[in-house]
Amino acid sequence: MKNIKINKKSQLGESMIWIYRFIIIIIIIGGFIFVVVKHYSSQYDTRSTEASLMSGKIARFLGEDPTKFKANEIQSFINVTEDIFVNLTLNGRNITLGNGDLGILCEAKKNKVRGKHLPYCFDDNYIILNNGREERLEISIAISKSKENVNL
Repeated sequence: MKNIKINKKSQLGESMIWIYRFIIIIIIIGGFIFVVVKHYSSQYDTRSTEASLMSGKIARFLGEDPTKFKANEIQSFINVTEDIFVNLTLNGRNITLGNGDLGILCEAKKNKVRGKHLPYCFDDNYIILNNGREERLEISIAISKSKENVNL
């Protein structure tokens, strides 16, 4: 048998390279885990989408038959809870549903008042045909639901 000499300096260099490789792998895996956890643990504010969908639903409901512009008809059609305020105006006639305090907070928000638990305010306008006449429907929606939607 031949005597094989092992170069100890090359073994030391190879082992040091593995330490750096291991550190780089740990950094990459740790960064990946951090990004995934951060993305899936954050809450999203869905109040804007909810208000937009509710506004479209009300407009379609009244667009089919504008004579249904009565508080009890609209109340039975949409689910208005204590976290929601809806104000509808159709040619000077006004219907208010839900928590009126949220409407006051929306007015304060329009006047540049800042606060931590202010509701999301949404205003929309539609043109509805009623017996061949165009009528303007104004919808104002305020949704608080800050506990469910926003990290405060």
